Amino acid sequence: MQRKVRILLAEDDAQETADTLGMLFPGATGGLDLTVVSTMATLIPTVKMVDPELILLDLGLSLTDPLDAVHLVHRSAPGIPWSFWPIPQRSSTQRRV
Repeated sequence: MQRKVRILLAEDDAQETADTLGMLFPGATGGLDLTVVSTMATLIPTVKMVDPELILLDLGLSLTDPLDAVHLVHRSAPGIPWSFWPIPQRSSTQRRV
């Protein structure tokens, strides 16, 4: 029996990403142990509880500078590989709103 891959997903609207990960790690291959958090405030305590093998981080969760989120995750979980995706660029119209 293969073991499940433990992934921590930090994203405010995670359904599409969770569905995609479920397709990448079907139950027949051992499956996926996916934990989802939707705020930076819950990310670090959750890292310590679930001990993930990979962290996927949406930089849009950070209310301040996105680099702060990167530094926080790196300091809190230095041995865990992680990936992040950038915040989409806003058009000039969106910036004015």
